[in-house]
Amino acid sequence: MVARRIWSSSCKPEPEGQEVIGVSQRAEIRHMRLVVEVPKKESARRLGLDLKAVRRAVGLEKSREHRPRPRRPRRLDACREDIIALLRL
Repeated sequence: MVARRIWSSSCKPEPEGQEVIGVSQRAEIRHMRLVVEVPKKESARRLGLDLKAVRRAVGLEKSREHRPRPRRPRRLDACREDIIALLRL
């Protein structure tokens, strides 16, 4: 039997070039962007992060906002009146 190594999420090595941004740094980036209105480039410089990492963090915040989706029409909506008329017969 061959032993396989099982990696948990905390044991996986980070891909080269990607930084892990903690919750506190993400909150600081959000504060800089929304309250103090510091540009992304300046935020990256102040925190010692890559500009792409700051962009990702800002993008994550935007994607977490809940926006209700418009109701998608059903396929039978176009024929609804005809169906109701046929059912009444």
